[in-house]
Amino acid sequence: MPSESFDGKEIYFKNKEFGYVYMHSFDKNPDNSSFKLHNHNNVHEILIFIKGNSEFRVEGTTYYMTPFDIVVARSSEMHRMCHLEPICEYERIVFNIDDSFFVKMGCPELKRVFTDRPLGINNLISAKQAEKHNIIDIIKRLEEYIKDDDVSREIVIRSTIIELLYKLNKISVKSDKKSFSEEKVKNILMYINDNLTSSIGLSEIADRFFLSKYYLCHMFKEQTGLTINQYISYKRIMLVRELCAKGSNITDASIEAGFGNYSNFYKIYKKETGHSPKKDLIKNN
Repeated sequence: MPSESFDGKEIYFKNKEFGYVYMHSFDKNPDNSSFKLHNHNNVHEILIFIKGNSEFRVEGTTYYMTPFDIVVARSSEMHRMCHLEPICEYERIVFNIDDSFFVKMGCPELKRVFTDRPLGINNLISAKQAEKHNIIDIIKRLEEYIKDDDVSREIVIRSTIIELLYKLNKISVKSDKKSFSEEKVKNILMYINDNLTSSIGLSEIADRFFLSKYYLCHMFKEQTGLTINQYISYKRIMLVRELCAKGSNITDASIEAGFGNYSNFYKIYKKETGHSPKKDLIKNN
């Protein structure tokens, strides 16, 4: 299905009330330094790849992308798009959906496509499957409704989002395309996530997996784009946010998440985000 099936215009549409953002974007000469490993706090992502020469990397798994492949990532999955040589125009649709959408629309079961998977496993729906289940047609209709200036469009947009999520959940997310996973890195990521609240660090991980610190650091950074300490910090910060959202105060949450004390958490949070944690979490404090 050619990219001309869309009209080639950039779109940004956000609905704060129902918690979703739709973006159709282009980069003529994508720069990998602009596409860093990240996640979205309490927000899940659907990415429709339209054009480019790219790989999608998520929690130690790499998927080589072809036009109209779709990837899904839940809020806790660290991911990035990596652009390969020769660099060419990158076109994609990114659809972010907040947890609150599923609550307000009364459809929590439709979140399964994001959450009912191990981290970094079965993220990709191939273009072949997407076409078979008319996913691209749904996306095209959604884009048409978004561009419409009719005041009643919002209810149709939300209905189409529900249809999209319903279809994605009906598809087996196990792709018929091959992915690449560095098994050692995958095991290390699983170990970190299983022991996040414990005292873990570079030396302990290197000893456990019988690796030199130098090799461990090089391998991990090459596959994930982060150092081990950065990855642990990001994951612990996610856990603090989750605990605060459930009612914990920041100090208790930072200790429970493995930072040891609030002072250590504050220092790391400020370093990684550029501002104090209370700017994000004060409403839960």
